[in-house]
Amino acid sequence: SSRNIEKVSLGSSGKVVSYTVINVPIEGFESMSPLIIALVDTGNGRVLTQLTNVKPDEVYVGMEVEATVRKSATTLDGYVPYIIKFKPKNSS
Repeated sequence: SSRNIEKVSLGSSGKVVSYTVINVPIEGFESMSPLIIALVDTGNGRVLTQLTNVKPDEVYVGMEVEATVRKSATTLDGYVPYIIKFKPKNSS
């Protein structure tokens, strides 16, 4: 229930604890393949997130990453949401 949710500030950087690479694209999202999903420890907690600006063979446990805002896929009604992903520290 929503009464058991605690709001915490995770911070904007951390280290990759674990990750997986999804090579089979989701229908309609073929341009996002391969998709890298990582568990990132920010020091204040862990977050399951998508990694960006990195190739699958460049990701490793312990990699330092930082949060970045990215535009997501436009919805059918024209809404353009922005989401938080993580990228390697000091990457563009």
